[in-house]
Amino acid sequence: MYICDVYQSSLKFYCQRFSNNATPIFTDQELLTVYLFCGAYQ
Repeated sequence: MYICDVYQSSLKFYCQRFSNNATPIFTDQELLTVYLFCGAYQ
């Protein structure tokens, strides 16, 4: 998946989720996918 590849290659160094949850339900890649999807269809 394109988002996962980009996240692993560069984005993980620039963005970080600040949460005290040790076991999040969604991964960072999934959150970025939802964010970009919603932004595209607003």
